Amino acid sequence: MLVMRRNCYYISANMQNVSQMEFKVMYRKILVSLSIVLLLVSLALAEDPVVSNVVAHQLDFPSLMVEITYDVQASTETVQVTTIISDDNGETWDVPVITVEGDIGEGVAIGEGKRILWNAGEDFPDHDIEEMVVRIIANDLIIEPEAGTERDFELTDGVSITMVWIPRGSFMMGRQDNEQDSFDREDPRHEVHFDYGFWMGKYEVTQGQWEAVMGNNPSYDYGVGDNYPVYYVNWADIQEFESALDNVFRLPSESEWEYACRAGTDTRFYWGDDADHRQIGSNSWYGWNNQQRTTHPVGEKTANAFGLYDMSGHVWEWCEDRWHDNYNGAPDDGSPWLENPIGPYRVNRGGCNASRPMHCRSANRNHPEPSIRSRLIGFRLVRSN
Repeated sequence: MLVMRRNCYYISANMQNVSQMEFKVMYRKILVSLSIVLLLVSLALAEDPVVSNVVAHQLDFPSLMVEITYDVQASTETVQVTTIISDDNGETWDVPVITVEGDIGEGVAIGEGKRILWNAGEDFPDHDIEEMVVRIIANDLIIEPEAGTERDFELTDGVSITMVWIPRGSFMMGRQDNEQDSFDREDPRHEVHFDYGFWMGKYEVTQGQWEAVMGNNPSYDYGVGDNYPVYYVNWADIQEFESALDNVFRLPSESEWEYACRAGTDTRFYWGDDADHRQIGSNSWYGWNNQQRTTHPVGEKTANAFGLYDMSGHVWEWCEDRWHDNYNGAPDDGSPWLENPIGPYRVNRGGCNASRPMHCRSANRNHPEPSIRSRLIGFRLVRSN
């Protein structure tokens, strides 16, 4: 018995394309036999990914195994494949699909002749005549790396930048209640939610990276070398640097910066409250352990839980945001705050090698004019996934 149908569905969600294909099976358990009604479906949609040529059949009698084959194409190299099954013509989708193997789950390579084995007798026994609708769903949602995963991205020939994956999530931005040595400009504390992850530079952008892209090194006198952070760069200079890289990279928003700095903590510093400042010296270049007020090679201090170095001290880091005196009305989605600023100022975060400990806290904020080129200010890059 052969049935031909053209029941196909396409669903588009926030960060994914999903292609679904249905076929019907007739399942009759009589003397441990199973008859399968096949449905071959061709998909006329051009959206990505595309599932086609779905075929289901019972394996050799008396097996109650159902073999499902299909083809899948997508712009990504792999997709996530799932199946759901209905026994009431699509009203509900609660038939258990547990005992499956083959080309299903995450990381299924695109191509032809994909194969799934479903143990229908194990998952759905003691059912006589049941007409079932089975959906095969291909999903091109990119599987995010684990927090702290490192990846090198090329900046120019022979020069790359190491970036660290910052996962999606939520955090409380701003100072704690009654936080030691804190400021009103860090209020009100508020929740920010990221429905996306992003890459952030493991280190501050170095002089070697800047020179490879821009053809010059603006830094002098206060620590010079390929592996030292670049300084004497203002906000407009950084926009030119980004443009030279086709705007693939950008400055972080202020909330992205603090989220990445805290790395899951809610203490004064990303290593703890450190009320007597006994730990800051192993985590930060700051004014009390850097009498020469110079920069140092990046990455000499301890990284935070995401694997980012020098988020406290060393050089202030430019952010994308315009300056506001507090967080009333601030975005809660990770985007930069550009509307209704106070003056021409842009946000800096992190403190520097001349800072007191209070200015190296995770919540601390600064607001220089964007035209300033200072030996105390550098930057770190972000890249969207």
